[in-house]
Amino acid sequence: HLDLVIKQSHLGHSMGATSELFVHLGTAVIISFGGYLALFAADPLTAGELTRFVGYVGILYGPLARFANLNSVYQNSLASV
Repeated sequence: HLDLVIKQSHLGHSMGATSELFVHLGTAVIISFGGYLALFAADPLTAGELTRFVGYVGILYGPLARFANLNSVYQNSLASV
């Protein structure tokens, strides 16, 4: 049982770290592309528009993170039942 609990813990932490990596990587891509649009686009993006968009994406990440954690909670619940 202990070995299974340790394995589950490692898998859960790996999934959490992977989802965090995608969140930060996505934010970096958005900021990079927004910076490109602000500097080189024919109709430049303003700093306020870029900040607003990054804020909207930040609001979206919360529910996505909870959704990613849902499978782990579901599996733990099934095991408990």
